[in-house]
Amino acid sequence: MDHAPSPSLAPSAADATAPAASALQRLARLAAAAFSVPFTAVVPFGGGDGVAVAPAQAGHLGAATPDPRLACASLPGDAALVVVEDAAKDARFLLPPEARFFACARAETADARVLGAVCLFDEHPRALSTAETEQLLDLAALAALALDSAALAGACAQAEARFQALSEATFDALLILEDGVVLDANDRAAQVFGCEGPDVLIGRAILDLVPERLSEEVEARLGIAGRHEAAVLRADGSEVPVAVRATAFPHQGRLLRITAVRADG
Repeated sequence: MDHAPSPSLAPSAADATAPAASALQRLARLAAAAFSVPFTAVVPFGGGDGVAVAPAQAGHLGAATPDPRLACASLPGDAALVVVEDAAKDARFLLPPEARFFACARAETADARVLGAVCLFDEHPRALSTAETEQLLDLAALAALALDSAALAGACAQAEARFQALSEATFDALLILEDGVVLDANDRAAQVFGCEGPDVLIGRAILDLVPERLSEEVEARLGIAGRHEAAVLRADGSEVPVAVRATAFPHQGRLLRITAVRADG
């Protein structure tokens, strides 16, 4: 993957420009991949006194696409970071009925101007580790950079570089699948699978990248989000035990699967 009084839901005239909106959409997609949550949003605050009409968002909760502005509107004015591990036990915020987990980090500039927020939603209760909290704050810093009109010229280039750096640092391997076929992979994926580069993985069936004894189990999990233990096959035929986190991710009318793989040890 930085508020003054709680923002109202009134539309703001200061919508994000096209370059900034594109950067925010990339950050929303990165948040979905990095945290394996079904719905994320980067919400701009218009001029510090309202919420932008069109937040950048990725995914959905069940069959719903919630309005993240409602959750942002209920944040206290001094809430730099909010984490609701289980909404059934914490009703302080206006969360969508489908949401059980909610995390939000403000996008704030160095001179304490609050420009927006990065929000994570999940249908299931969960907690954030220290490392995940740091990643969320880093994403919020990127969102502030993209939203800061005073530095917009250089914001997208810096956000792009840090976007790539963060995606590379998030997990040992990051794969995007469609119907069990690898569409994209990062450099760490090449390291884990023992390939010369990520391009070698693109176009491969994920079942060809796991031991044959695990093929049925992996195939059964292709439509299931969550975490599990597995093993992958390296290019030299050796096996590596891994921890896997996966989630479905709708993108331009297609249902993709983002799979984050961390090599054990």
